Order: sequence, then C-alpha cells, then structure tokens
Amino acid sequence: MTTKYGMIGLQKSLKIFHKMTMFVSLYLYNFKTEMIMITEWIERIKRKHNCKAHFGNDSFQMKDCIVAPVHLIPEEIYDNQEFDFYVKTKYDVYLLRITNNESKCGIIYPAKLNGIIYIVSNLPISKNNIIESIQKTLNRLEEYGFPNLKNSKCKIAFQME
Repeated sequence: MTTKYGMIGLQKSLKIFHKMTMFVSLYLYNFKTEMIMITEWIERIKRKHNCKAHFGNDSFQMKDCIVAPVHLIPEEIYDNQEFDFYVKTKYDVYLLRITNNESKCGIIYPAKLNGIIYIVSNLPISKNNIIESIQKTLNRLEEYGFPNLKNSKCKIAFQME
C-alpha cells in the first residue's frame, strides 16, 4: 500500500526524470546538429582544396567569386553545346554548366559524398555574351543563397527570367 506522501515523491521523481530525459535529448540533438555542420565544413574545405588546380591565369573575378573556364570558348557555338566553369566563393566551390538552348531554366544538383554542387543553366549564348550569361545565372542563384549556396538534400529547378 502506497501512502499519500509516497505517491507525491514518486510523481516528483517522475517529473525530474522527464526533465532530465528532455535535457539529454536536446543535448544529443544539438550535438548531432553540430557534428553535421562540422562534417559539411570539412567537405567544403576538401572541395576547395581539390579544385584549387582549376583556378589559373584564365580565371576571372565576377562579383564575390572567381570563375574558371574548363573549356576554350569557340567562335561558333552550336545548339545544346555545353561549357563548364568552376566557381569559387569564400564559402564553397561549384561546377557551373551553361548549355546553349532557348529553355531558359536551370537545376541545382546536390553534391554527393566527396562531390561538388553542380549547377546547370540553359540559356541562349554566344562567344560575345557568355560572361553576361554566367553573371545572369549567378544573380539568379542569389535567391537560393549564392554565394553561400548550401548543399541541399534534393535538386532544385529554377527559371531564368
């Protein structure tokens, strides 16, 4: 048989136990969140280190980033011809692919483990306007956090206006 005071003591103990459990759960959640942030930071550092060789004499400054072309730009650009550029910000390194077509849309693909965030932009381009097309794409990405574009869990489609 439990006395009145024994039941009150049990209820107080359960409340204290519940508060301790909540505290431990919150602590573990914060620890897990911090570990994810540290892991993402390490991945960004690795990407910047691995892509360092791509930024040389042919790189150019644009806004808050450095852009390095992967291909030489020919005089004549054909439909659906693709051109890749590494884009380095203070935050991360991205691979930008500009495809010559009229669809005026794009997709941001998340980086896989040890990968790179991959941005595809479809715009009508020529040798004379490719720099403006890169600028237009980077301006459009500001809505999604660029130049501090974080790695998303899924691909993000966007329209070029």
